[in-house]
Amino acid sequence: MKLLCVAVLIASTTLVTCDDAAALELAKTTATKFAADVMNIRKSEDIHELTNWLSEDLVFNMCDSRLFKSHFVALVTQSLIDETKFPKDLTLEVENAFTREDILSMIVKANGFVFETDDKLILEFKKQEDGTYKLSYGTITTCTYQ
Repeated sequence: MKLLCVAVLIASTTLVTCDDAAALELAKTTATKFAADVMNIRKSEDIHELTNWLSEDLVFNMCDSRLFKSHFVALVTQSLIDETKFPKDLTLEVENAFTREDILSMIVKANGFVFETDDKLILEFKKQEDGTYKLSYGTITTCTYQ
């Protein structure tokens, strides 16, 4: 009986590890594509490269401000236009990720664009019926106040 319990425990641990690895790989792919599409707007001037990534009920917490979809789009668009103030491309380095039901959650280090060096963010992407992921929640966890 003890041998069976150990075998079940090892098997379940292995499955969790595989799921964690799969979630991490999915998060890296999703974050890289999201950042690239956002920065590509400077060349394409097609705001849909951003809006296609955003769920209708997006909430993004930026220090003392809570941005909803329209405000988030306005902020990103203005920041993309002001290339002299924000010349560096956005990079998102995934540190940890997991999935639950249809949500892909990740902790990332953001650099470039509007972010300070190694700003930490929590991002949640919700899986859509067509299999794509849309940003539904984000928060910056490394806000500094001066």
